[in-house]
Amino acid sequence: MKIIVSGQNLEIGQALPVYVEEHLGKKISRYLPTAISAHVVFMKERYLYVCDITIQDGTGNHFHIKTKRSAPEIHQAFDNSLKAIEEQLKRHKSRMKDKHKAQQHAEIAKALI
Repeated sequence: MKIIVSGQNLEIGQALPVYVEEHLGKKISRYLPTAISAHVVFMKERYLYVCDITIQDGTGNHFHIKTKRSAPEIHQAFDNSLKAIEEQLKRHKSRMKDKHKAQQHAEIAKALI
């Protein structure tokens, strides 16, 4: 999976992309192994740092997950955004499991009739 880390009018340095790739890669591979890319953008708005994360799924159904969080520290903004992404990924994974269970029950019911 490709993870792109960039800064909008902001120099992000060398340690931040390594931190982002390590932590975001773990979460995505755990909950959405079919993801093909993730784009992380850091911005500065007045006194807050903003982290915008977009993940694109590669299953062909054009599924995107987006989140945008802010904090006074740049690492804290990323961590807040990562928590929000993790919640969305958990919700998506549970919906997919429920959907597959419902399809299996429907197929069994058709076979019994």
